[in-house]
Amino acid sequence: MRRVFLFLFFMLINYLLFGQEDQRIALEKQREALLAKITQTEKIYSEISGNHQANLLKLKTLNARLSQHKALVAGINQELFFIEEDIKETGEIILALNRDLKDLKEEYASMIYLSSKNTASRSYNKILYLFASETFNQLLARFHYLNQYKETRSYQIDQIVVVTEMLTRKQGQLQSDKLTREELLKTEEKEQRAILILKKKQQALVANLSKEQKKLKEQLVAEKEAAKELEKKLAVVLKASLKNNTGEENGLYHTIANSSNEEVLSVKIFEENKSNLIWPVKEGFISSHFGKQEHPVLAKIWVDNLGVDITTKENEDVYAVFEGKVVAVTKVPGMHYMVTLQHGEYFTVYARLQEVKVKPGQQVKQLAPIGTVANNQDGVASLQFQVWHNQSKLNPEDWLSLE
Repeated sequence: MRRVFLFLFFMLINYLLFGQEDQRIALEKQREALLAKITQTEKIYSEISGNHQANLLKLKTLNARLSQHKALVAGINQELFFIEEDIKETGEIILALNRDLKDLKEEYASMIYLSSKNTASRSYNKILYLFASETFNQLLARFHYLNQYKETRSYQIDQIVVVTEMLTRKQGQLQSDKLTREELLKTEEKEQRAILILKKKQQALVANLSKEQKKLKEQLVAEKEAAKELEKKLAVVLKASLKNNTGEENGLYHTIANSSNEEVLSVKIFEENKSNLIWPVKEGFISSHFGKQEHPVLAKIWVDNLGVDITTKENEDVYAVFEGKVVAVTKVPGMHYMVTLQHGEYFTVYARLQEVKVKPGQQVKQLAPIGTVANNQDGVASLQFQVWHNQSKLNPEDWLSLE
């Protein structure tokens, strides 16, 4: 029975120590990545703060900072939950161990007392116990048991003492971690309130800009025309690339049927990297999200983004997020240059480039430089980044890592 208890006990200890550890490590990494992104966003915001043309972008930047901090606070709350659960479970196990340790010590002390009362009687009883065996194998087993009994009990007590001390230390560490996380949470909540104040100030500025409805609408029309031109040229590129692989005008690219083992593996690795693709720029934040969204100033006006806009530093280098083939380098009015990379049945698109460093047909590795970012209408460096599966657009935020 005692062996069963010890087995179950150590199984429980392993669960306590390692069961939630992976989740906590992942949350800590996520928190570190978010903090790094917040630092980048604040740095870029400080660089564009003197640009009087970029008032809308300033608002988007503040919104991005607010979203980042909300995600950070949510992550900290999750960490606190796991820490509190660990503290509770650790405390319960320590109490159980202390009770069991007391029982074992009493049992062990009783055994020593009885065995030392009368050495002759003890020896005589041992002999009777041994010779009462029905078989030779049973005799050997009883002999082995008598020799190991004392050592086993002592070993059990030593092990429980060691584990109790270990869990006590862990409980102390968890309490310290909890205090650290709570202080961090207070700091983030305080900063979030500060950002809300800044956001209100920016909204007041945008309210003033809303008086310039005509200028904003003209700017929006130009942006929509550029996006429409990009979509039209990209459709041609995707159609041609798919036709080259399938031989059909409107065929879909099926990796297994039409590609080498190396290409099949490449597509599989691309899919496995969902939510872990590197960013196309070293520093930047998403200032315009994927899909339909309401214009921040113009009432009842919606814009549709084929990808995401990543605001970054001026002349920032753009890198391939995954190894692939350059299938097109296209000039797009209002978007400067667009580079399209093919990764089997997937495509990544990098638009609004002022300089291109690759050529059509070229194979590029991950992190290979493909160009530099051009400025948008507000005079701010902004990259348009897209992800496609065959001819279906995907949300790039589902593919990019937090880091």
